[in-house]
Amino acid sequence: MEFKGDTAVEGLKGLLLEATGCDTAKYHGTWKEILLLDPDNHLPVLIEQFDSSGELIHRVRIKDLKLNRGLKEEDFRL
Repeated sequence: MEFKGDTAVEGLKGLLLEATGCDTAKYHGTWKEILLLDPDNHLPVLIEQFDSSGELIHRVRIKDLKLNRGLKEEDFRL
């Protein structure tokens, strides 16, 4: 995994991480993965996976993520 710096993709600002040389048999054909992390909470807002020829094979974009919406500490007690 390599940090590529601060960037913007499709209007999303974030921290760009890239992993290459993945074991394609283990990761369903993925050779390279790009993660764009929200700069405030470090959660992914964009995930792209590519095969060894550079073709996009999977893409996830997370929009309007809201954290801790009305949850209280007692909601997590067993």
